[in-house]
Amino acid sequence: MEQSNSDYQANDRYQVTVKDSQVTITRVRSELRQETFNWAVTTVLLVDDDENARTFHKTILKNKGFKEGNIFEASSGEEALDLLRVNPVDLLLTDFNMPRMTGVELAGEIKKGALNGETEWASIRMIVISGVEGQKYGNQGKAEELAKELGVRFLSKQDALKKLFST
Repeated sequence: MEQSNSDYQANDRYQVTVKDSQVTITRVRSELRQETFNWAVTTVLLVDDDENARTFHKTILKNKGFKEGNIFEASSGEEALDLLRVNPVDLLLTDFNMPRMTGVELAGEIKKGALNGETEWASIRMIVISGVEGQKYGNQGKAEELAKELGVRFLSKQDALKKLFST
């Protein structure tokens, strides 16, 4: 289920959990109103220019029940696009701040590819993780806005570590 732009509110918060290869995202608008998106995920692509971060996230995903052969890694957006052409995945977890192509730009390229014949790409769920303010877009708030326009979830690294990668 994708979120429409007109439905977006600036105070939306997301809670993300992974358990037994099931990703659950809950959008919290207030204490009284929550929406939950359940994604069945069997394959994941981790994109980060930091090899230690990829290794860390891969280890945690394996501990969550993901099989070794179902976790793919790329060190750049360009490498991720090449990999996706031969290995379709269910979920993309990408760092925001990478050289040459940010995580949001990667998500945009995947969306464009889905519209231009890469039909397997249309169903890829995407989460962009950011630890620092974005350099190309001026600030993290702008990057979050662009991610939401693409229908991509945007999490701070702290939220990702607490919610997505909690053990």
